[in-house]
Amino acid sequence: MNALFKSAGVLVAAAVAVVAAALPATAATGSPLSPDNACSNPILAQNAMGWAVSFGGNGSRVAVADHSAAKFAFQMTTTSSVSIMTLPAVPVAAGQKWTFAADSQVTGGGRVTLAVDFYSATSRRLAHVTGSATNAGTAWTRATLATTAPATAARAVVSQTATLTRGARWSSTACDYAPVTTPPTTTTTTPTTSPTTTTTATTPPPTTTTTTTTTTTTTTTTTTTTVPPTGGEVDYAETAAARPRSTSSCTAARPTSRRWRPA
Repeated sequence: MNALFKSAGVLVAAAVAVVAAALPATAATGSPLSPDNACSNPILAQNAMGWAVSFGGNGSRVAVADHSAAKFAFQMTTTSSVSIMTLPAVPVAAGQKWTFAADSQVTGGGRVTLAVDFYSATSRRLAHVTGSATNAGTAWTRATLATTAPATAARAVVSQTATLTRGARWSSTACDYAPVTTPPTTTTTTPTTSPTTTTTATTPPPTTTTTTTTTTTTTTTTTTTTVPPTGGEVDYAETAAARPRSTSSCTAARPTSRRWRPA
């Protein structure tokens, strides 16, 4: 008899295993985390540090199997139709742009709104910024908020508010705080190629100038006139030398030189 019951128990266990294997696996949903995520404990891998209940229920860290990036979540069992959950805080700088986000899952459905409170270095509250409400159900849904840190801001406290049915379970994980960085301006300079100008120097051929010089020959005739002295002696020797010789026979008998004296 006991053997019969044991056999029956084995058959039932085997049938349950077969049915479980035949059921389709639940598709994982959720959002991936950004590479520069500044949330200090996004997927609650070791503990629930930074996650807490602010209003409307009780919360704890639980394991999840249907999120694409996380294995744990912070879950609230709500005691009010409005519940508030606090997420890890993050240091910020004035004027810095951020995108805050987190995934939520609500049994029975609800609406989740993400908000950020900015504080100064002396813990003085500077601003409260609220994002748009997001419908959440059994699939993981992300609520987001993009904002800029105000002047003198040093810290941002992130929170979520859920409007749901009282007693519903609200789970959240994968907090993602991404600083918005402005890419550097890239200036592309297109080099300008100047056309190459080749200057060819043309040397003109030498100019040959022929100069004709006409030399005029001037013939100068010098005429010497000897005037006999008027009051003195005449040198007949010089006169005879200047006078042409005569071929007359009388010339030979005349003395060669003769002085003439005036009377």
